[in-house]
Amino acid sequence: MVKFVKITLVTEGGNHLKKWIDIDTIAELSQNSQEQWPNNEGTIVFTDGATVDVIGFNETLESLN
Repeated sequence: MVKFVKITLVTEGGNHLKKWIDIDTIAELSQNSQEQWPNNEGTIVFTDGATVDVIGFNETLESLN
């Protein structure tokens, strides 16, 4: 079973940040088909209610397997 998921974020400076997070902290992973899908982006909702926008949505899904 997978314990960590690799996500890619864009920092305020425009740099890409790859980060491993504990799978148990994720409540939901979603992708808006009109705005996020064409750019391979998505949104993660954490169990504490915090949200984060990710790039590399498909790679995030792969690391969940």
